[in-house]
Amino acid sequence: MAQPNIPLLGQSLIAAGQELILVPNLPMFNIQQQLVQIQQQQLVQTQILQQLGQQLQQQGQQLQQQGQQLQQLDQQLQQLDQRLQQLDQRLQQLQNSQDTFQALFSIRLKNATSSVNAALMYPPGIPLPNDRPIFKHNLYDLTVAACLSTAQALGLPPLPGHALVLARRQQIIDYLGAAITAV
Repeated sequence: MAQPNIPLLGQSLIAAGQELILVPNLPMFNIQQQLVQIQQQQLVQTQILQQLGQQLQQQGQQLQQQGQQLQQLDQQLQQLDQRLQQLDQRLQQLQNSQDTFQALFSIRLKNATSSVNAALMYPPGIPLPNDRPIFKHNLYDLTVAACLSTAQALGLPPLPGHALVLARRQQIIDYLGAAITAV
């Protein structure tokens, strides 16, 4: 059996001991410097997050203002739409008035140029009472009751309750364009 080489073993142990002495002198990481760097990075990140938060808050306020502006614009558009509808209705009324005037003008022209014995023309589509004047000369003989029913059927404004039959006859004569004077 082989014997250990004691002098070699001794030298190896001395060399190992010398190396062990060097172990406490190993380069240590500077933990404090690393902690400071980490804290600085965290501080920078916190500042960035705060800036982002402020930017988000500003953008939120801007969005809120824009939303309010959009609501105002929507209200203005609704008002414009209502105004346009009113204008459309008024235009339709004017068109209807013009159509009515043209139809009434033809009737008035016909009644004005016809003889006293000619049949009176009335606007179409109006339900007329039975006691209405049929001929132009019947306008002279209208009673108060006949004047009231005919005027109402023609859509004429009511005269004061104490109006004379002559005023009531003349209202119908003028409306129909009969070109005579009530007597």
